[in-house]
Amino acid sequence: MTRRTRRAVLVLVALTTVASLAACSSSSSSDDDKVAAFEMRPVLKVSGSVACSQPQPKNQPTEAVSVCIGANQKVDLGPAAIVTDDVAKVAVRRGTGAHKKETVVRVTLDEDGRKALETATAGLVGKAKPQNQIAILVDGRLIAAPEIASAVANGQVELGGLNGKAAAKTLASQIQAGLDAG
Repeated sequence: MTRRTRRAVLVLVALTTVASLAACSSSSSSDDDKVAAFEMRPVLKVSGSVACSQPQPKNQPTEAVSVCIGANQKVDLGPAAIVTDDVAKVAVRRGTGAHKKETVVRVTLDEDGRKALETATAGLVGKAKPQNQIAILVDGRLIAAPEIASAVANGQVELGGLNGKAAAKTLASQIQAGLDAG
């Protein structure tokens, strides 16, 4: 792995506090059986002190969408750059970089997904926050929104901050179910 690629991976896995806030969203025990859609969307705007409630309506990947963080913060997202069909493999493993001491979900993209991620992240480089962030959603829930400092060319995304190995396994199973259903 080159230094540039390693740095891009590290930037992508350096998840913001959005991950821990999103993990607090309500979920029921039946969530384990749901087929989850995986999406990566550019962040357009973050609005605080706005009434916002879950769940958000299901939208097409080509449409802009808004998601909630808690009850008072709304995040507006652009059309999806990456969708479930772009995912080649999902695995639970030990993290790297900022997440080296925790269990993460590694999402590996196929060639089309890798190219789409590189293009999407290259377009975010140099922009001011929040327009330099890419939101990672699973079944409409915001998992993370890392800031992008350089294009991510290796097609791998690590999702950390998931409250332990059991949560990582559940998330990976949901994403895998979406792959198997497609």
